[in-house]
Amino acid sequence: MVMFGEAIYPDQVATEVTELVGMTRPSQFYTEEQARADKTAALEELDAILAIRHAASTCLTGGHSESSWNLWVHHPLLALALSRHTHVAHELATTARILPPFLPSIPDAAVDAVSPNMIDFVLVLRLHARDHPGRVNNHSNDFTPADSTLRDAIRAKVNGQQPFGEECFNQTAYEPLRYCPIAVSIETKRDGNFEEGRVQLAVWTAAWHKRMAILNDMPATAQRLVTLPLLLVVDHEWKLLFACDRGECIVSFYFLSLSHTCDTHRTSALTGSGTQEILGSMRIGNTESIHGIYTILAVLRQVADWIEVTFRAWVEGMVAEQDVDIELPAPG
Repeated sequence: MVMFGEAIYPDQVATEVTELVGMTRPSQFYTEEQARADKTAALEELDAILAIRHAASTCLTGGHSESSWNLWVHHPLLALALSRHTHVAHELATTARILPPFLPSIPDAAVDAVSPNMIDFVLVLRLHARDHPGRVNNHSNDFTPADSTLRDAIRAKVNGQQPFGEECFNQTAYEPLRYCPIAVSIETKRDGNFEEGRVQLAVWTAAWHKRMAILNDMPATAQRLVTLPLLLVVDHEWKLLFACDRGECIVSFYFLSLSHTCDTHRTSALTGSGTQEILGSMRIGNTESIHGIYTILAVLRQVADWIEVTFRAWVEGMVAEQDVDIELPAPG
């Protein structure tokens, strides 16, 4: 189980990991699928983890900027986590802007925390080899006719039915995200600024909910939308939240915990017909330690599994204008 830090280390590198982290338990190791049971690959992953830990330490002690953290720490970590998932990709979204029709109302107390750069990364549903520039190991034969059908349906819904200037699936017209459904939004911060990050995630996600309501030509309160995982990263620390549609309001709650530690701060943003609340967050790992990075990888891979199956089913139902029941990612 990923919960409580179990089954996070591949057993092919049990000796190497134990030497590096000290005391370990047998339950912390897992056996890879036969196709992936390659010690060379496990050692390469461990080397990448050590490089990420070194980069994170250097960024923190050297006072590096948020952009440097994104380049040297967060991007390599996301790439490593998603390398096994053909249909999930991460996209740098620092230049993505919310389109004016989808901007939510913002409480006065939160206005100062909102900036044009709303979020840093997103995890998207990937339906074609050309949908992401960094996945050179995936070719067109990794994708199926069902992928092409869904990709064409998304493009038809966006291009054939939306007003001029709003031809996008998501709340932003940023070109790489026009047709790639956003499943997870990630905000990264420096210097312990958790609350500002919560506000930016709240506003960005409220805009996504508003866009989905407009895309379906329905009032926001007339439908239930998929529950969205959110990630908030401050320096070494990674936290996981979930934004849930409760009808009249959209709330965010913490779900997976590996360190049994949570915050209970509250942040609000208005969608136009309901309220979105960021109620808390759970620490899911850190880039300060080998154990913390392996834990982040395990959680991200569970989330990616959920994107490829459950989130995809919701997208399929939405473009077909059908109701689809959505479940949260189950703890490992």
